[in-house]
Amino acid sequence: MQQEGYHLEQRVQEVQQEIQALEAAVEDVKEANELLRHSHRSPKMKGLADEQLQLKTELEQALQMLHERQRLEQSLLNDVTGLESSLQNLQSENSTVMECLKLLEEQVDIACKEAEEQNLKYKRAKAQLCRLAKEIKNSHGDELEKINKEMELAEFGETASDALYKLKTLASEFPDYGKIIEDGIVQAGITVPYAASSVRSGRSSVASMSSRPSSRSLMPRRALSSSGSARSSRSGSVLNLEFNSEGS
Repeated sequence: MQQEGYHLEQRVQEVQQEIQALEAAVEDVKEANELLRHSHRSPKMKGLADEQLQLKTELEQALQMLHERQRLEQSLLNDVTGLESSLQNLQSENSTVMECLKLLEEQVDIACKEAEEQNLKYKRAKAQLCRLAKEIKNSHGDELEKINKEMELAEFGETASDALYKLKTLASEFPDYGKIIEDGIVQAGITVPYAASSVRSGRSSVASMSSRPSSRSLMPRRALSSSGSARSSRSGSVLNLEFNSEGS
């Protein structure tokens, strides 16, 4: 765009030079016309009249060319003005874009630093959690395994109770097959529950199993109860720590 403006300025200068030359030619024609006007008494009157007519024609052509050159000059000046305005707008937009780009780069740098810090914190926390879970597992491994087995057994019991309750429901909904279902359950020596089991009942049964006195314990009932609750709380935290460390 700057190069195009430079070419336009050169073109304007050339047009101005041509206009000056045409103006000089007009002045020459005017002088010749004056001389012709004062030469009526010359013996070459006829030749001067022809020359006057020719000069008048040339003058009209020169004036017409002058007007065209002036229009061209004005058009070129308008183009130069428009290009200069466009150049200023582009420079302003470029400055704004550069400022925005600088701000974005600063924000990206800040975000990268924060991400690195969070990553380091995450790695440290993960290492501490794994180390703590390993220590707890080493010191309470048997107790943790016992709690896990009791949980699995309770969940299996819940599933079996739900299945038996559904069989009882089917027997009541389809009387034709109810007798067959009930006879099969009675022959297996299974007691049908009155309602479907829940997760809460299963968890409470696990808690009761965990707090049940063992044959090797000779402690008083109050001491045994407090010891069992403390052991249950500690085992629950062990489970949470182990699951979290494995998930991470």
